[in-house]
Amino acid sequence: MISDILSEAEFKRRLVNWLLENDRGAFLGGSMTREEYIETYRLPDFDYVHTQSFADENGDLITLLRSEIRLSDWETKNGREPRKFEFYRVLKTMTDSPEVEPFPMGYIIVL
Repeated sequence: MISDILSEAEFKRRLVNWLLENDRGAFLGGSMTREEYIETYRLPDFDYVHTQSFADENGDLITLLRSEIRLSDWETKNGREPRKFEFYRVLKTMTDSPEVEPFPMGYIIVL
């Protein structure tokens, strides 16, 4: 079983905090708080690459899709070192109902 799967809300919170700490173009405007910014932030459409699929203990198919956000050195707040936020989206396909679309289980952040 996969552990440390984050909900979409927790993933978004961690991603936005990472962007605010690292991305030169990410900032809080006006009197907006960090929590308000997180609530209004819309996750972009990420480009995913299939990395692995396997059966869980119930025989259902678990799929891991990898993606990342890369910041070049000039895009970071320190301006000297590139940064990368790498993560997986976890999907589950019920093998007894293959006609049903896979449903998202959550995200795993690579530390």
